[in-house]
Amino acid sequence: MDWEKIKKLNVRIEVPGRVKQFLFLILGTYFLTALSNEVIDYLPLRIYRIACLLAPFVVAFPAMVIYQKNKSIFKNIFGKRIVLQIFLGIVVAAIMLWILAMVSGGLSYSITVTLFDRYNWYKIYITVYYLLIVNFTEEFVYRVVLQGLIVDLLKKVKFIAPLITAVFFALGHCWLGESSVVSATFVMGVIWGYLKYLNNNSFYVASSVAHGLYNYGIVLIPYVLECL
Repeated sequence: MDWEKIKKLNVRIEVPGRVKQFLFLILGTYFLTALSNEVIDYLPLRIYRIACLLAPFVVAFPAMVIYQKNKSIFKNIFGKRIVLQIFLGIVVAAIMLWILAMVSGGLSYSITVTLFDRYNWYKIYITVYYLLIVNFTEEFVYRVVLQGLIVDLLKKVKFIAPLITAVFFALGHCWLGESSVVSATFVMGVIWGYLKYLNNNSFYVASSVAHGLYNYGIVLIPYVLECL
């Protein structure tokens, strides 16, 4: 074999920039998710509370890096009809919680609900976490940046981007350890993904509101029913 001739060919395998960003986003997000979940559990209680609030922002770091490089692609992510988006998010969350209650025979009481019932500080904490932090950061990572990259990569078949995004979204919740939760997360991801995709791809606020209220409702509704 003439190695000199092969060297002269100077063959290079160029990986498209969007593919590199996609891999960076997926690997970086999953790594930081796993790392934060492993580290946080070993922290003292007060530091643990702060770390839980900051963890979603740490996990969103790869998405923030990509967003800074591609502002033209992800421009106008908030959309213009904010009030309509908030209303739509509330309606979608209410329907999803109602369906969940019908399918599961009622929202189950969990350790999270127990803490919600016992400590006033936890009521404030979980409200801030679910309604103002994790929903907006997760939707930014998956529905804005990841789905935006997949749409850009697929082009002619971009309508399946929300489905693919929902798969990665569900896999990102495997650390919860329950297949039913992962399956439900996939269904939620599909709904939120198409909610955003079918509305000029700018309904970030609507999907975030629906996401947050759904998560919060799983805790709040059983607590309210218990108090009645």
